[in-house]
Amino acid sequence: MIQFVNELDGSKMGLVLRYKNYKGEEIEKELWKTLLHLFNHQTHHRGQVSVLLDLIGIDHDYSSLATRI
Repeated sequence: MIQFVNELDGSKMGLVLRYKNYKGEEIEKELWKTLLHLFNHQTHHRGQVSVLLDLIGIDHDYSSLATRI
């Protein structure tokens, strides 16, 4: 994914992607909106993993990601 993003040409962000969702509905979205959703959704999953690790008592560092960037 890092390589894909690094190779993106900014002029392509407005390209329209056409795909079908899990319900079979046809969707059209600009590339930048699709990427924004993808990266935001990854944040959601990191939160889920963090909660699960908390619940089973495993120490982790998901909540201090801001200190790493």
